[in-house]
Formats: sequence, structure tokens, C-alpha cells
Amino acid sequence: DFKDYNDNDEDDSNKAASKKQKVAAKKSKIKVGPMIDALVQNEIMSTQAFERLDLILDLLHNPEQVEPEQDFQCDKYTLHSLHAITLDQLGRSTEALTEWQACLEFATKNFPAIDETTMNLHVQAALCAKHAKTLDIATIHAKNALEMHDKLWGGGKVRFLKRYIDDFSKPLRPISKKQM
Repeated sequence: DFKDYNDNDEDDSNKAASKKQKVAAKKSKIKVGPMIDALVQNEIMSTQAFERLDLILDLLHNPEQVEPEQDFQCDKYTLHSLHAITLDQLGRSTEALTEWQACLEFATKNFPAIDETTMNLHVQAALCAKHAKTLDIATIHAKNALEMHDKLWGGGKVRFLKRYIDDFSKPLRPISKKQM
């Protein structure tokens, strides 16, 4: 489906428009199942950050009516995740935190009560809140992540920190000027 796509492509406005068209074409071909699959996610994430924001927002706020059997909430969840990651990369942590919280709302409603994905979303929200300098929110998400991690794997704070200490101590998703 993406035969002319090359991981080494350098993005320019024409290629970004082409990627938008490819994503839209891929999206329109799928008849059953989520539209934002791994291939579409990779295509979106290979786009430069500012163009990616436009693409994600276009997909999130698509004015076209979607058939009920094609309206997969997981597509919106995935797009909110990609949006949060992109905003994080651009240093827009306050906006990204809103997206991580939208992802957590979906996960809390649709995933099991104790779930690794939900735990990781809390970690991402904590990291984002830390970078947004909203330490009270960061603390809440970190505590939720720690509690869920302990229920899943045990080991308390020691095992949790062993797993995540590097994530908490480095910059959040740095991105080069070229990737913007």
C-alpha cells in the first residue's frame, strides 16, 4: 500500500501532503477494524512534527460522518496518544498533558482495572506533568503508576524506580530542529 514510501525520505511540504494522502487512502480502504493500525501509525509518525500535528488534528476532527460500525474509539485513543507524543517532542507539555489525560480516561473506561498500558499512561502523564511544572499532577500520576506497577509485579517503589529511573531523569522526547 505504501510502496513508494522510504524510511530515508526527507520530509518537505510536498512529501508531507503526499503522506497525508497516503494515510487518508489507507484509512478509506479499511472496511472492518480500527483504521489507525500500526502501518498508519508509522506513516503518521514519520512525518515532521508540525505537519504531523496538522495530520493528527485533521484525523481527530474529521467532519465526515463515520458509519457506526467503523467508529472505533480505539482510533481516537491512538490519535490522542500520537498527539501527546508529538506535543511532548515540541516541548508543549501542558497541551500534551491534556492528551495523556484523554488517553487515561479511555484506558480507565475500557481496559482492565489493573493494566500495564494504563500504568504506562500514568508514567507518561507524570513525566509530562513534571516537564509542565505541575508537580501536584505529576505526583498523582506517579503514585497511580507505582500502585498499579506494584499490583502487577510487586517489588514496591524499589522495583518501580529500577524500571523507570532513567525515564524520570532525562529530557522528555527530545527532537532535533530538522525533525520539526
